[in-house]
Amino acid sequence: MLPASAKLMSADDHLIEPPHLWVDRVPAAHRDRCPRVVEVENGREAWLYEDELTFVMMGSCRALDGFPPTGDARTGSARFDEIRPGCYDPVERLNDMDIDGVWSQLCFPNYARFAGHRFFLNVKDQELGDVCLRAYNDYLLDEWCATDRERLSGAVILPLHDVDAAVAELRESWPKAQRPSLSRKIRPCWASLRSIPGTGTPCGPSPAKPMCQCACTSEARHGWSTLLTMPR
Repeated sequence: MLPASAKLMSADDHLIEPPHLWVDRVPAAHRDRCPRVVEVENGREAWLYEDELTFVMMGSCRALDGFPPTGDARTGSARFDEIRPGCYDPVERLNDMDIDGVWSQLCFPNYARFAGHRFFLNVKDQELGDVCLRAYNDYLLDEWCATDRERLSGAVILPLHDVDAAVAELRESWPKAQRPSLSRKIRPCWASLRSIPGTGTPCGPSPAKPMCQCACTSEARHGWSTLLTMPR
């Protein structure tokens, strides 16, 4: 039985990227080719990027009352007006967290994919992909997490196809992030991880999560979940 003072923290949640994320943030030169939400056949919505349509699946969302929790009968997809605003609006996310009794969340992308590889695996225009990746991180840190930095955390995405670019993006994003403070319980995990030859250098508290998930949950605020391990 948890004490009444316990604060529940979720270390694995996702945000649904809002339709305005990229069209509002990328430079004008890329705006007509960045990801955007468009109407498709049968009244559905989908993301359009590099000539590819991608549905937002209802299984990744929470349906509004009156809409099936499984989404569209044919595609399983969701429209933005069929899902709870807390899926894509940070203010509403906090309200939903209050309903669920959750104090804080660490959020990962949805459309951008878990590690951001929407923008660097098999892309047609890598420059555009890099711009979109940076725009996601700017939104995450400047809008989503900034709504309440104590309760909303996020994992930035790095251009893992290019080590130098990944390091540059990490350096660019890091000043915007609240520095995680590692408790004494976490430090042995770090020491062990750093001592293993060839593991590289962890970028934040979350790489230790597989070794001590429960202990790391409360230490993951505004850190990174990516451990860079590149072949030599």
